[in-house]
Amino acid sequence: MNIDDLTEILRQNGVAAATITQIITDLKQAAEDNKGAAGPKAKNKFVVLLNSPTNELTNAQAWVVQVPEETPATDVMGKLAEAAREFNANTRKGKKNPVRTLADTALIVKRKFLKAVGVNVKTKLPVETVVTNGTL
Repeated sequence: MNIDDLTEILRQNGVAAATITQIITDLKQAAEDNKGAAGPKAKNKFVVLLNSPTNELTNAQAWVVQVPEETPATDVMGKLAEAAREFNANTRKGKKNPVRTLADTALIVKRKFLKAVGVNVKTKLPVETVVTNGTL
């Protein structure tokens, strides 16, 4: 709402000029305090999870997840396992057909369980990987 409109409404309702000035000052101060309270947005990084039972990169399945920048990449699998455990324990679908693999976790586990552990799955289905030597 515009401050001029607010001032006019207060005048029409018979509020004293000193009171209007105090209200406007308090509102401006509250708005300033709220701007600083939000703080900067947390930075995130992408982590690629490769699933290769034979340790070969040629036919590996990969999923892309996003985690907070301060989270070590080595902790991502543990966080996904924790989300899967919570999903299995707290949902009827998880109790009936428990999630056991990375592919199932990425595809089936609901976002609220992943968000609770600080992981955002960007690719629900596995993506293809290509091995290169880095030159064109």
